Amino acid sequence: MSKRVLKYVIKVDRPLTIPLTEGWKYLHTDSQYSNITMWLEVPDSGETKEHTFEIVATGQPIKDSAEHKGSILNNGYVWHIYEMFS
Repeated sequence: MSKRVLKYVIKVDRPLTIPLTEGWKYLHTDSQYSNITMWLEVPDSGETKEHTFEIVATGQPIKDSAEHKGSILNNGYVWHIYEMFS
């Protein structure tokens, strides 16, 4: 089975919901062209499921079920990427 690295831009003011193939892996979050960008390794085939990611500011409340994926310094602010679960 093959896989590829995909990138997704996440906005501070809204969640990002994307279908991901089972077996995906979080790789990295960084700033690209002033956008907060997340890179994931995703298998080319398999069952998919929707996953939701949100940016959380330092000091902001976080749901107990959320899982930290990465943090980034962008334009003087530190942002934290969380995968949200119901």
